[in-house]
Amino acid sequence: MLDVPKHTLRFWEKEFEDILLPLRTRGRQRRYTYQTISIIEGIKRLRTKNMNLGEIKRIIRSNEHTINQNSTRIDLLADKVADMVKNEVYNFVKRELYDRQSRLAPVLQQGSGEAPESTDLKGMKRD
Repeated sequence: MLDVPKHTLRFWEKEFEDILLPLRTRGRQRRYTYQTISIIEGIKRLRTKNMNLGEIKRIIRSNEHTINQNSTRIDLLADKVADMVKNEVYNFVKRELYDRQSRLAPVLQQGSGEAPESTDLKGMKRD
């Protein structure tokens, strides 16, 4: 897939130990995430341009700072989207319950001969 020899991967893992961290199974086999694969591809690309490992580390660390800033922005956006979705789902469920109550009230009144107890869904409060 990456066309990088195993011994080179192991060497890079030692050289970039704070950056290149593959996941491990219980059997200690390496599992590479998309992020790890992306880092390996970047190292490989820079090595083919005859950059030494010190230069590559500097480049990756400077890119890491930018990635971390972008990740923070993405996390904030994801939180906002999650809140919006949560509110929409809550409002949808509330409307559905109110609609069902409205449709059932006449049926319940006819069946019992009495007016059913009213539940005011408009006054529901969100947890």
